[in-house]
Amino acid sequence: MLFTEEGDLSSFSYVGSTGGLENYCVTRNFLVHNYGLFIASLSTSGYSVIVGAELAVTVSLDGLRISANAVIPQYVPGQIYSSAFASRSIADGNHSVNICIAANTSSGHITSPWTAAYSFSVIR
Repeated sequence: MLFTEEGDLSSFSYVGSTGGLENYCVTRNFLVHNYGLFIASLSTSGYSVIVGAELAVTVSLDGLRISANAVIPQYVPGQIYSSAFASRSIADGNHSVNICIAANTSSGHITSPWTAAYSFSVIR
């Protein structure tokens, strides 16, 4: 394994709002010598109090979205969950990963407990 990183909701930084969703991301740059396999997983959950609430997750590598998922509940109130997994072969050089979660928390559609967890690794 070349390296690995794990984090939770406290690792994410607020990056702005789009379409009524507040977006939080973790961005990391890394260097791969020779070649490697990039592997990432991401999950988030929250308590939905209104129909139309949304939780979304995305994983982007070198500016290309390689995995995404979203959930919009039909019945409320209740816990909702969204997750994504991604893997991709990568070549020698500098790379950037962007792992993001989005939710309509400021409107009160998603309330606590709101959680998130991610991990990514590069293996040879």
